[in-house]
Amino acid sequence: MKFDAPDLSKRLKTDRYPDENDNMVLTERFLLKRGICCGLGCRHCPYTPRHEAGNSNVCDSLKPYSRSSTQFD
Repeated sequence: MKFDAPDLSKRLKTDRYPDENDNMVLTERFLLKRGICCGLGCRHCPYTPRHEAGNSNVCDSLKPYSRSSTQFD
């Protein structure tokens, strides 16, 4: 059985979801609210370059949803 991860519009409405192995996956929403990359290789890392600890540069496609936005309030 193939596991379908939620699409971006759904991921931006939740902080996490269970994957095919019932592990919790952090979404762009959660990672953007945190405001900085942890460098641990998150599946939905919204920062560029990806997976670079301490990086807070949001990728262009997600800038409208960044921490400065009221999207997550």
